[in-house]
Amino acid sequence: MQYFFSILSEKKGSSFIWDSHYIYILSIPLAIIIGPVYEEFIFRYYISDRLFLNKRKYIAMIVSSLLFSIFHSPTNISSFVVYFIFGIIQGLLYKKTKNIYAPIFSHCMVNAVILVCN
Repeated sequence: MQYFFSILSEKKGSSFIWDSHYIYILSIPLAIIIGPVYEEFIFRYYISDRLFLNKRKYIAMIVSSLLFSIFHSPTNISSFVVYFIFGIIQGLLYKKTKNIYAPIFSHCMVNAVILVCN
């Protein structure tokens, strides 16, 4: 994502301060809405449910959480574990509620808190 925004800023020929604000503003809907919706549909709905056809739900949850963690490009083992555990929690939430909107909402809230705290 940073690479994409750096290409945009190079074409504009603007200052770093403008670029950082521009990137931050553009990242808000991506991080809080678009990303979580896309990721939950892919990792929870498609991989966990459709790919495994509701068989071996816990194996499906582990596989989708591993893929979720790898997808986020962890820089070390601790970040890999954090993403993996978050994937398991999201999988359990989806399994418990049987509704994709619960993990989507949860993911949106977590990303919003992270964005505000950074």
